[in-house]
Amino acid sequence: MGIETKVAKIIRQHLKKKGMTQEKLAYEIGMSKGYLSNFLNGKKGMSLSTLQKLADGLQVGIKN
Repeated sequence: MGIETKVAKIIRQHLKKKGMTQEKLAYEIGMSKGYLSNFLNGKKGMSLSTLQKLADGLQVGIKN
């Protein structure tokens, strides 16, 4: 399993834990739902700064 797949899995776990949709998270961090969806489905990569925005939106540390 590649790092992007692992990160996507962790993001999905946090979304589920918080009862948050991809759409809500994307809106809160100023990202299109399509871009987030493409990342979570392994179709796009993501920069570290964008990953930090996702972590902030989920209220978790980037190490988590």
